[in-house]
Amino acid sequence: MLRNMSILRPLCEDGDSQKEERQEPSTILIPDQDFERHRSIPLTEEEKLQVKEHVKSLVDKM
Repeated sequence: MLRNMSILRPLCEDGDSQKEERQEPSTILIPDQDFERHRSIPLTEEEKLQVKEHVKSLVDKM
């Protein structure tokens, strides 16, 4: 089961921010130098398998 992801976009011209809900898998790339500042959320075994399959499909496309 994939989690919904909330994405806050930068402020618009009128000062409001936009929020977008995603229901699909999304890839988040984190640069090596910023790795210490990022935290992960606990995943179930099923979610870990989904992430593994998603990453594998991306690598296979390269």
